Amino acid sequence: MARVMVSTRRMGGLINDLLALARVSQTQLQPEEVSLSDMAEGVVQQKRLRDPAHEVQVQIEPGLVAQCDPRMARIVLENLLGNAWKYSARAAQPHIELVGLTPTADGLPRFMVRDNGAGFEMTRADRLFKPFSRLHQPTEFQGSGIG
Repeated sequence: MARVMVSTRRMGGLINDLLALARVSQTQLQPEEVSLSDMAEGVVQQKRLRDPAHEVQVQIEPGLVAQCDPRMARIVLENLLGNAWKYSARAAQPHIELVGLTPTADGLPRFMVRDNGAGFEMTRADRLFKPFSRLHQPTEFQGSGIG
């Protein structure tokens, strides 16, 4: 019975992730100027409230701004910072950064989330953005592979 309950919860989580992916892919983009620094601070605050035992040093560069859809930017930051949070759980001194990079040749801003977490083998990088494709074993880290 316990295995059935665990499987049922996992299936419910997968269904919710599929529905969220469908909603995101059908959303009309409405770009505006967004403070990614402020948004990232809010995401990190939520992570700290949900997981107070996980002590992480987080550095967010001030003044990071982008012209983007704020809902999509929030989803991106929640996924990137959430993955950094999750995969740094086993690091001795977890550290996460959000920084700005040199703009592209045509002037578009670039940003980077960096952490000292588990990482992944570069031979598997082609699977990185495929929905439900995991780069670690489910026994190592929880998740559905949608983030």
